[in-house]
Parts: sequence; structure tokens; C-alpha cells
Amino acid sequence: MKKAYFVFIALFAAHVQGAFEEVPFSARASALGESLVADTSGVDAFYVNPGALAMADQAGLVMGHTRLFNDGEWPSNALAAVVPTKRWGSWGGSWTDLGSALYREKELALAWAWRWRERLGVGAAIKRQEVRVERYGALGAWQWDAGLLGRPRPHVEVGVSVKNVTQTRLGNAESPPALFSAGVSGGLFPNGKTSVAATQTSEGRSSWRAGQEIEVQKIFALRAGYESNPNRFSCGFGCRRRPLELDYAFSATSDLPEQHHFSLTYRR
Repeated sequence: MKKAYFVFIALFAAHVQGAFEEVPFSARASALGESLVADTSGVDAFYVNPGALAMADQAGLVMGHTRLFNDGEWPSNALAAVVPTKRWGSWGGSWTDLGSALYREKELALAWAWRWRERLGVGAAIKRQEVRVERYGALGAWQWDAGLLGRPRPHVEVGVSVKNVTQTRLGNAESPPALFSAGVSGGLFPNGKTSVAATQTSEGRSSWRAGQEIEVQKIFALRAGYESNPNRFSCGFGCRRRPLELDYAFSATSDLPEQHHFSLTYRR
């Protein structure tokens, strides 16, 4: 594994566009195939779409851990908090940390969103991204995200978001690609929520995503998801006993080892 790190670092020195690729923020998002562009259920919803933050009715905190490629030396940790207010909109903040001492990505974000009645949410986030490579030092940049989320019907949500809108360069290297996403979420089946999304990067890579959640009981839910590029299948479950929620997800592709995702959510 060490040899693979050094090869990756050598490639990074010449080309950094692989930095800040999508890594699941929470186990629920991972289990549903990263299709939650138009979903407001999770405390971390604004991480995918800042517009979803406007629909938050409760303050909350979520902590996530992902074991990438089933390798303990390549962890990803995340933390997010949401605080809705009546007069000043809703506020959210997130922090992510990926990698080890050899290669590490960090991102700190602050988001704000405003809601018009119960029909429309508009939000934006400012992010500080930093990549640190042993023996090469650190590169950093400020980025912006933006998003919209609408409710044309009581149980149907439609969302659009753009991540890394500004595509600011990381030092003298190239910038992380922008990610355009659009999706819909609703109750297609009883006791469950269906989500579908399409994404495309500024580099031209596109992907279709879908997820299905079924609430077996009020305290337990089963989930499954799929992503087309790369071909990735995922599944998981969630246990909820207010004020805590515990989620787990398993995902696998044909080319890479499986990944395990855990997250714990607290809601006031």
C-alpha cells in the first residue's frame, strides 16, 4: 500500500484534478447511491445541495466515518451541523478530512439558505479546500457552492446544485472540477422514499444515480442505491431512536475493494 501512495503522490505533483472527488459524507447518502440532490431528510443534506438547508426545521449534528477501499490507512471523517432560525434563515457548517500523513485533503465550509414559504429554498456555501502532500507542502483555495430546492407538491422535492462554482485553482495547480447535479425525490412506494439524480462534471463525466429507502418500522429503515459511473452498488440500514440516529452503508464497485460507511446523527 505504501508504494501505491508514493505513485499517487508523484502523479499529484503534476496533476491535481483528482483532488476533492466525491466521497460520501454520511452512511445514509452512501447507501442511497449519492442520489440525494433533492432530499432534506439528513442533517448533512446541504453538503450536496445548499438549497436543502432552507428546509431544515430542527438543529442537528452528524458525524461520519468512511473506510475507503477497506483500508484502515485511508480513512475519511466528516462533521456537519445545522441551525435553523426564524428571522435569519438557516445556517450550516461542515468539516471533512480524508487521507493520512502522506496525502491529506481537508475542507471547511459555511452555508446559508433562505426559504420562501414551504415551496422554495435557495442556498450557498463558501468552502476552504486544502491538499497537503508529504515533502511537497500544501495547496489551498476558496470555492463556492450554490443550490435550489423546490416542493411542487407536499411529498415531492426537486433540486439543482453546483459544487465548486468558482473552480479556483489550488495554488499553481489546476482546480477541482465543478459538479452539476439535478434530481427528484418523492414517495413512489409506501413507507419509503425514492430518489433519482443526474450529475455531470465540468470535465464532461456524467453519472446516473438512484436510491430507495423503506421504513420497515418507525425506528428501522433499509436502503439500497446504484450509481452508473463508476458502476457502484450500495446498501445499508438506519436505526433511529430520538434524539439519535445510527446509519451504516456498504458499497462496492467492480474495480475497487468494498467500502464501509458509518454515521451518527443527533437532532434537538
